[in-house]
Amino acid sequence: MDTSYLISYLQHNKNVRNDQTVQAYEVINRLKYKGYKMRISEISLGELITVSMNKSTAGVNLEDLEILKSIIEKNEFEIYRLDRGRLGRFTDLVSRLKKDRKIDPTDVLILAYSMADKESKGLLTFDNKMIGSKIVTDVRKENLRDRKGFVVTNDPFSHQGSFP
Repeated sequence: MDTSYLISYLQHNKNVRNDQTVQAYEVINRLKYKGYKMRISEISLGELITVSMNKSTAGVNLEDLEILKSIIEKNEFEIYRLDRGRLGRFTDLVSRLKKDRKIDPTDVLILAYSMADKESKGLLTFDNKMIGSKIVTDVRKENLRDRKGFVVTNDPFSHQGSFP
């Protein structure tokens, strides 16, 4: 899960309602109901901490970290740690994905983490630069042949052939 999606989900838990918070809440709950594990990379967690501590980021604060801590303690989400055996795959994916200069470097790392995670079915994000990237699509097709259903999306239920 990308930080943008995680923040929207956490904002919904703070009774903030807009299109993204409602969508993130509904999609994540549908996926959990279907038995999917919600995973957050260490990179997303680090970005959330950075954003939460930045006073100029509207609506995001340290309360979000408390909400996330509670969610993790209830085993609703888990933090994904890249193991040493996946490090080579991760670095290869980073070098391929960074060719899309429109994608923020932190998002390249989050995307590569998700792709390197052999259990991941996709990346939930509201970042249209990642969703619409030809390079991301090409990397996915060339490097994730074992997971053809892997998607980068804001709504996996709207894609035919996706992970739900």
